[in-house]
Amino acid sequence: MGFYQDRIFPWLCQKAVRDYDDERRAVFGSASGRVLEIGFGLGTSFRFYTDSADEIVGLEYSASMLTKAEKELDELKANSALSSKVILIKGSATNLDFPDESFDTVVSFLVFCSVPDPELAASEIYRVLKPNGKLHFFEHVLAADETLAKWQRRLNPFWKKIACGCNLTRDTKSLFLRAGFSFENFKEYVHENSMKISRQKIQGIAVKS
Repeated sequence: MGFYQDRIFPWLCQKAVRDYDDERRAVFGSASGRVLEIGFGLGTSFRFYTDSADEIVGLEYSASMLTKAEKELDELKANSALSSKVILIKGSATNLDFPDESFDTVVSFLVFCSVPDPELAASEIYRVLKPNGKLHFFEHVLAADETLAKWQRRLNPFWKKIACGCNLTRDTKSLFLRAGFSFENFKEYVHENSMKISRQKIQGIAVKS
């Protein structure tokens, strides 16, 4: 899957998330202090950060995505002083190589669908957040509509293969609660501009108790 994963899938990702600018402004624009963004992908989030972010540490597991994001950041440097605050590193959300209580904010944008061990990733995020630190998130989850949910369960094995590990059936809200977070704000809704199979979204801010 090397060629597909490195060349085709990033292009598909870019097409799939092209209608999420409003959500990016809400999720990234309110991030403050020292920020960790897990799974930044192609780097399309960078331009949505504001001066509230003092430093942005971007974490990405895919080497090909990291290379493309570095090019995005280089282009941004010509037009934004914020880009000088961004540090990009290769790594996994399930093994965050940072001390406890290192960050004010963690950002997750369509990441928990693909993390191999989401329970461990949520626990790691909780660990590196400062007391009262915040997790800003936007994720697709198992549909509330039972008919669609049945189709998600049926298609999930095939979907994971073509979408490089993405899952259609996760209950990420419950996952965050089990990790110890409480919600400062939370909404679950059907995003009409998304693919029907992944239209059920959750969005909000979870707080480290």
